[in-house]
Order: sequence, then structure tokens, then C-alpha cells
Amino acid sequence: MASLATLIDARTPIVLWGTGTLTLHLLRNGRFRQLNVTAFVDRNSQFQGKTIDGLPVLAPEALKKLDEMVLVVSRSYEREIAASIREHFKLENSVWKLFDRANATT
Repeated sequence: MASLATLIDARTPIVLWGTGTLTLHLLRNGRFRQLNVTAFVDRNSQFQGKTIDGLPVLAPEALKKLDEMVLVVSRSYEREIAASIREHFKLENSVWKLFDRANATT
């Protein structure tokens, strides 16, 4: 199982799922800012089409065209988001859960 440090050191391209306060806080502090983030994803259409730190905020369906690992950044809805990536959106990207370390990747 990869650790956050491993992802950072390997410069693994990552899409962050979630554009809320937690994501913005983590990006401003510590090692999280060193991730090789290529884009953001959010189901909320009000955020789609905008940018964070110059990177696009995409709709979930856009991940069908990307191979990047998805890092779910949500403490409350992490499992639901990870499940919807597979079941609702039918995406095949690797999924890394930030908080549920027992089931970190799928």
C-alpha cells in the first residue's frame, strides 16, 4: 500500500476529488502541497470549469479520458465517493482514500 510520502517522492500524477475547505487547507500546508496534482474533480457543477492553483476543476466523467490516480479528499463521504467512482461513474482509475487506510486503494 502506497503512502502519501511514496506518492510524493514518485511524483505520481494525481487528480484530487473534492474542492472543499479540507482540500484547500491541505494544499496550503505541509507535504500534501508537494503532490503531483494534475487536476481536481467535483460533482458540484458550480465548481466545474473553474481552476485551483491554475489547475482545472473537472466533472467526474472527465476522468474517463485520464489515467491518473484519484485521491479522495473527504473525511465524511470518502467511502461513498470511492464507491460512486466505480458503481455510478464506472471509472477504472486507481482510487486512493486519504482517511480509510484499511482500504486505501481500489
